Amino acid sequence: MKPDIVGLRRYAHAVHETDEELQLFLAAAEEWLANADVPDYAAHGPLYTLAVYMLATHWLDNRAVLAEAGSAAEVPLGVMSIMHQLRSTPKPETEATP
Repeated sequence: MKPDIVGLRRYAHAVHETDEELQLFLAAAEEWLANADVPDYAAHGPLYTLAVYMLATHWLDNRAVLAEAGSAAEVPLGVMSIMHQLRSTPKPETEATP
């Protein structure tokens, strides 16, 4: 399950935002998680998708505050919790080839 614009639009109830706006917030949330040391192999499950949607929606909902404050302000506690879980996800074992 990979985060996409359709899923974000549905999750955030974003009816007035353009695809370009949603893609910006989606990409920023994915980059934020990558910069937070979430490993690539953990970036493919439902927890990752939920964290991306939660973070992108938080930024969408708080655009005016973020513009005034000039920073990302507080990250939602749920996103932080999921980020810590994703960071500690063990690397999947690869099957040995015969």
